[in-house]
Amino acid sequence: MYPWVYLLLISIPWANQSLAQTAANEPFTPALQVDALYAAAKKTHPLLLGARLEAQAGTIDIEAVERQRWPTLSAVVESNTGSTSSLPSRSLRVQQVVWDGGLVSSRVKEAENQLSISKLKVQLQQRQLFLQISNAWQAMLGAHARVQVAQKTMSRLNGFKEKMQRRVDAEASSRIDLVFVNSRQLQTQVELDAALRNLKVALLKLEQLSGELNLRQRVKTLAPFPAWSSSEPFLNQLQQADWFDLATRSPSVQIAKSDVISAQNRLRTKEAEKWPQLYVRVDTPLGNNYRNANNATVAFAGLSYTPGAGFANGVEAEALAKRIAKADLGVDVAMKDIQENLQNDREEFLNAYAQIAVLEKSVSGSDMVLASYERQFQANRKTWLDLLNQVRELAQNQYALVDAQASLVGSRLRLEINIGLNTVASEQP
Repeated sequence: MYPWVYLLLISIPWANQSLAQTAANEPFTPALQVDALYAAAKKTHPLLLGARLEAQAGTIDIEAVERQRWPTLSAVVESNTGSTSSLPSRSLRVQQVVWDGGLVSSRVKEAENQLSISKLKVQLQQRQLFLQISNAWQAMLGAHARVQVAQKTMSRLNGFKEKMQRRVDAEASSRIDLVFVNSRQLQTQVELDAALRNLKVALLKLEQLSGELNLRQRVKTLAPFPAWSSSEPFLNQLQQADWFDLATRSPSVQIAKSDVISAQNRLRTKEAEKWPQLYVRVDTPLGNNYRNANNATVAFAGLSYTPGAGFANGVEAEALAKRIAKADLGVDVAMKDIQENLQNDREEFLNAYAQIAVLEKSVSGSDMVLASYERQFQANRKTWLDLLNQVRELAQNQYALVDAQASLVGSRLRLEINIGLNTVASEQP
């Protein structure tokens, strides 16, 4: 055996071990996926965390209002003044309201309704947060794809420039042809810079919303745009959807309906305050208050009535009745808003779906025309300007295609969130 063969066989295991150690030392980069950003935002975003705390506080509020049914305990212990004309009072009092015209019951119902509103606001906050992430995700996908198109176009123009430089050096073409290609390169560089800026802004927005860091390093793990045909099942779902029912079940509409219930509960509370309260009270002296005093436990039945200054309770009830009518109009406003959002996203999805098939054929055709123009230029049947114009047309068609693909993905994400098809978004927050 030759010595170099022996050395090669010995070095193979060491090379494999070195490659394995290098791979093990490289940090793991998770794939950049929108569902992962949803999940991260769900755990860390302060607005969502605050909404959850408010819902937890609502549960405690119900217990606090329920305790208004309990007896009221009070103790009075006064110091001795040393004067027989001003004697101290030392007693324990227990007072229980036996009828209040439904005052406490209406307050309990209002507390329960406020808890429902708090839970709905958690869902609404999560939905709004996910919709913002979807918008930023669409912007990021579009910018990233435009960067790739601009880079490919720049690479193609660089190759053409090298060829033209050789022709100019050989005096087969005039120097003005180099000016043409330089101009197209500058134009493409401007588009590339704009796409890079938009990509940076979109990534920063995603980092702010999700709490994730260094998303730029994970852009290379992005999956390509899904195939156009894969959207057909979702298109069928849209055609069969009951849009009125979807709008009715949205958190914003449910909150508006709960606001009507709150206004009605406040009206019932105010009407209950117009009635007197019946109560029983037990007073027990604490020790011997003073000589010859009655130190026995005594019980009373009484009536308490507080109509408010100038009998304002009745007037306030009239104002609350007006607010109920206003809350009813708020339901209609919420319905119109959610229906408009659903319609806009649906139309954006349908338009993008219709455009992609045409744009894919347009890009394919422009690519074939460019290849044909390049051959005809070599045969002096097409001018250099014709060739550069075709490069430009191909790039514009590619920009339009990736914009439509990003629009298809973004509108579908928003529709899935509003319809309830997104598993991460539909989970209880």
